[in-house]
Amino acid sequence: MRNHAGMPKVAVAAVVAALALGLVAQAGAHYYIDRSSAISHAREHFRLLGYRHVSAACHPEYLTQPAPGTTAMFHRWGCNFEAGDGLAPSCTGVISISGSATPGNWWFRVVQHRGPCPRGTER
Repeated sequence: MRNHAGMPKVAVAAVVAALALGLVAQAGAHYYIDRSSAISHAREHFRLLGYRHVSAACHPEYLTQPAPGTTAMFHRWGCNFEAGDGLAPSCTGVISISGSATPGNWWFRVVQHRGPCPRGTER
């Protein structure tokens, strides 16, 4: 004979576990970012400095592992950038973009730059 009284407890435990996993995934949703977000953040950084023309191309940085269950979400991206005010970029280099556990925040570090950067590279 089977005891059915324990089944609802198992079902409730499964629902609670699923909700807890969902909350953990949501909390880490900003820690991992996709390529388009990394490009957007790199471009935003240089536009906030006042550069009118900015382009960026990003790749997962170093040997970072993708977010669990994904193949395109990484914590840290390396982005090659070109920034300037005229037709040709006056400043080129590499910026590191990282996700943050805080929603709406992200981290950056200009790894290297070449050429005159008349508006600087840091805020």
